Amino acid sequence: MENKNNKKIDEFIKNEKQIEGKLKCSKCNGKMVSCAFGTFMCEDCGNTISMDNKEMEKIVKETEIRGYATSIEHIATKAFNCKRYDIGGIIDQDVIQYEPLMVIFSTLTFILANANETIKNKILNFIENNSTLSKLSIKEILNSDNGKEQIEHIINIFSEITEDFKKNI
Repeated sequence: MENKNNKKIDEFIKNEKQIEGKLKCSKCNGKMVSCAFGTFMCEDCGNTISMDNKEMEKIVKETEIRGYATSIEHIATKAFNCKRYDIGGIIDQDVIQYEPLMVIFSTLTFILANANETIKNKILNFIENNSTLSKLSIKEILNSDNGKEQIEHIINIFSEITEDFKKNI
């Protein structure tokens, strides 16, 4: 029983460390830092909030999703040589969270038109291998078997293809 409690405490502390500094104060928008077990205090105004482990896990998961979406956004903006919100507003991590492969496939289709045969084959294989995920959000991918590995692999291959294309222009 003691080992199970230690695991819960370790998980709680891990979650607390992952969200520390990412929370913003509801009163002054200042940075919230951990000041006690599950309690965070604003560095600017002293406002405090308390959270249980489930609340912290939710924030950790949302932060992870935003991180993946931001990675995809950065790769797409480099490929299109554009800014966030360009290309009809689809290159935006808020959109990408819900339709990551739509943005990835759009970017790769753009590249496909100007790519050499090697890159074209990589793109076509990538699209074929990931088409079953095309309607899923990042959250849904993460909740599937090997979801974390799957989304990281998708992002890595997407990045690799776009970098290869840039080198061969």
